[in-house]
Amino acid sequence: MSIREINNFFSSFIFTIDAEKNEYCDYKSILNTFTEPYIDRFNIDEHIIKCAAYLKAELLGDVSLLKVLTNRVYTYSYRWETISNFIGNKYMGPSSGYFSHYNKTNKFIQFDENKPILLLTPKLGDKVFFIQYNIVLKIYNKITEFDQSKLTRLRMFMK
Repeated sequence: MSIREINNFFSSFIFTIDAEKNEYCDYKSILNTFTEPYIDRFNIDEHIIKCAAYLKAELLGDVSLLKVLTNRVYTYSYRWETISNFIGNKYMGPSSGYFSHYNKTNKFIQFDENKPILLLTPKLGDKVFFIQYNIVLKIYNKITEFDQSKLTRLRMFMK
């Protein structure tokens, strides 16, 4: 089916909002409700956001939600709070910092270079946690940018 045929097919559906008040809408109105403030306010599931973003881009030519999704999943920033000391070719002592991802600030801590990294983050789901842990591994140079990208893409398709 072409995009035009799909649009025509979906246009044949009318969705009931409130039958008593004679409130109805079409698929375009439903897709247009998916905005950044809406998904933040109602904590919309990542899979629904992906579907809505794709449908808005393909059917309505609106890529705004795709941009939001891409920025949230693949973009992060970080800053160090404390940096450990470099002694005898390895880092010793505590190091910690913060990074922002998915519009949330998270804390990471490591006590020595050979110790596990602790990630303190709000509950966002296993997929997001996996991505965030890979971000911390990248910050500590435990994985490369290529590894992080590959692992993130792999995890995005796992359930």
